[in-house]
Amino acid sequence: MSKLGILFCLTALSVFAQDYKAAAAGGPPDQLATGIREALPSRGVKIVDPNGFLFCELWLRSVPLSDSLSMEDAIQNGAIPQGALVGVIRFASPGADRRGQGFGPGLYTLRHSQGDAVLMIKAADDGDLSPPDFDQLLASSRNVSKTATPAALRVSKGSSGRFPRLEMTRDGEWIVHTRLGDTPVALLIVGVAKR
Repeated sequence: MSKLGILFCLTALSVFAQDYKAAAAGGPPDQLATGIREALPSRGVKIVDPNGFLFCELWLRSVPLSDSLSMEDAIQNGAIPQGALVGVIRFASPGADRRGQGFGPGLYTLRHSQGDAVLMIKAADDGDLSPPDFDQLLASSRNVSKTATPAALRVSKGSSGRFPRLEMTRDGEWIVHTRLGDTPVALLIVGVAKR
């Protein structure tokens, strides 16, 4: 899809965004690599409009990062290892990353980069639960955005409240509030280009 087409779709979505909501979704897709699928919960979160139009589905990692480090502890302490699988997202419609950089529909793994950034990788290109080499991670994420800049979303500690829920910021960003174990997290699923 062209950049103009993605921009049109994102503009149309932003007009109707207030009608979208977060709801429970089914299990992770079968086309994921076995190790990745087994690291995800049996139920995910979906973003839909009142007519049932699906924008995306999300499954955050449910297994610990290691015997000594749970994902909850890693988020609380800002200690998620670089390249660690954070989750999987499937976009049914075009989206935009944290910089407003557009990308097409598809199934993507989410790998931790640095700080609060998670890089998107086409699931077909990510066949192993173990973290990829960082240069490989960047190259795979650039394939999503088809630019020199990797496709990146943002995950951070969330706040308490009803889960799952969708928040639309004044800037037009879409943020899903959900839980990773007992830890509330906020995941940016649609970004806006900063002016």
